[in-house]
Amino acid sequence: MKFPKKVKVGHKVFVISEDKGLASIAEVTGVCGADTQQIRIDGDLGDDTRKETVLHELLHGMWNLTLLEKLYTADQAEQVIYAL
Repeated sequence: MKFPKKVKVGHKVFVISEDKGLASIAEVTGVCGADTQQIRIDGDLGDDTRKETVLHELLHGMWNLTLLEKLYTADQAEQVIYAL
């Protein structure tokens, strides 16, 4: 499945890119750089896992645009986002 190259999250536009082997290098299937407005997804994932990962990273982008980022630790944020 192809994803859009850009997604608007609130007032920011995030660029989505695929990096083959990201999971083996960084031990994560995706990353959201709120400061750089980039979402990187492991290009070796299956379609369902890629969809879940894109949604997960978009939720990180949304989280970072709110006051929640200042109220909770990164570990707490990950727990909430994973549960969603």
